[in-house]
Amino acid sequence: ISLIGVDIHKKYCLGIIEGNNTETKLRFPNTRNGRKAFLKNEEHIDKVIIEAGSVSEKTLRSLEDLNVPVKMANPRKARLIAEATIKTDELDAKSLIDLEKVGLLPESWIPSREIRDIRHLCRYRYFPVQIRTKIKNRIHYELDREDINVKTLTYKYLETVKEKTIMIDQLYRLLKEIKEKIREVGKEIEREYSNNEYSRIIDTIPGITSMALFYFLLR
Repeated sequence: ISLIGVDIHKKYCLGIIEGNNTETKLRFPNTRNGRKAFLKNEEHIDKVIIEAGSVSEKTLRSLEDLNVPVKMANPRKARLIAEATIKTDELDAKSLIDLEKVGLLPESWIPSREIRDIRHLCRYRYFPVQIRTKIKNRIHYELDREDINVKTLTYKYLETVKEKTIMIDQLYRLLKEIKEKIREVGKEIEREYSNNEYSRIIDTIPGITSMALFYFLLR
């Protein structure tokens, strides 16, 4: 039975396989074929241990598709890794295995793929919202530069001043476009919410909007 630790990077992974008094180290591409080739000779896998991180999702999906048991370590709590004097990919992968062997692996909960996808969608919405804020701030700057004083920035008002400069005109059109993109993402989140098993429970809780509580539960 093999115990496997994998240190994940954007373009490659470093894997260590321990089993039957043997240890195999292999660096492989962080691609679907690379991950599949790494595990192709392992018939009896106890578990694969990876660290939670921004590049771990595609690796986790591949392992799930291969029906491989996975444990995900919390990198902040994996003190043997975070406080290592000499930090290398090999030591990181080996530390994951060693922590698991002695029962000290700080495990992170792995939500279902459905929940992870909804989380990703909700977090993505924040991206166009940030862009909208930046556009509004720039519009305020351009209006002030033209000595146009406005307390409340509305689409109706911008319609009347958009032809003052090409910058204001372009920013106004960008603002309308990003508003529509945010609306589309919001509609998709609402669809996911209505199809989610928790929505019926959330709808019975008074004092808070259903979508706000849904965002909170997905964290």
